[in-house]
Amino acid sequence: MAKTIFSIALLLIMLLPGASGAAARTGDSGAADPFDVFVSGIAALKESADGRIRASGTMEIKEGKYSGKSRFSIETASDGYRAFGDGTEILNDGKYNYIIDSGSKEVTVTDFDMESRSVLSNPLSVLFELPQGFSVKKRTWQGSSESRCYAVELVPAGDEAGLSYLTLYVLPDGTGLAGLELGIVQGGESRDGSRRQTSVTVDMDDFSMSVSGVFSARGFTPDLEALEMEGYFINDLRSGF
Repeated sequence: MAKTIFSIALLLIMLLPGASGAAARTGDSGAADPFDVFVSGIAALKESADGRIRASGTMEIKEGKYSGKSRFSIETASDGYRAFGDGTEILNDGKYNYIIDSGSKEVTVTDFDMESRSVLSNPLSVLFELPQGFSVKKRTWQGSSESRCYAVELVPAGDEAGLSYLTLYVLPDGTGLAGLELGIVQGGESRDGSRRQTSVTVDMDDFSMSVSGVFSARGFTPDLEALEMEGYFINDLRSGF
């Protein structure tokens, strides 16, 4: 489960929260709203086949009594993504998911269901739900000086995505994210009758967006034969294989 949540959280770092193309509003000072500026930048990124997002930082996962922190880095493109964190590399080439665990020397390969609307089955489903699948609950400035950011609380419109809440912390100029928080709803209930939930908090060290250029020359499909020759066990769970 921890690996699944790790994959989901990294995908949500590159949320496209507002492909509506709405014009940026302005505040009392006349400056554009940072969230709307971020939305405009993401909309432009979506229209570019060469668009890239790169991010790195620290992620904390809390699920019941389980709590852990890990470093991560992620690179995304229109045809997939690559994420690294504490000995685990996760790749997605738009067709399949590949989880490469260097500690256990195992590669797990699963189908990627583009039609599923559940974030547990298809993290990318959140991208397709926005902005219609969310509403903005609150926009506030937080922090001061170098830590100042624009917090935007988003509320899911339904249960299909499997999220209970999402908060984005946008940089003051709207060019990227300082972090995010989200709740992922799990199956079943807690002892008190409430829904079981995994809370994820992400702090960004770096966040870059570009409508052109390539961050990495590598693709998003690993060479399974080469990995097998290196001693990795290939746990292939794809249908038809």
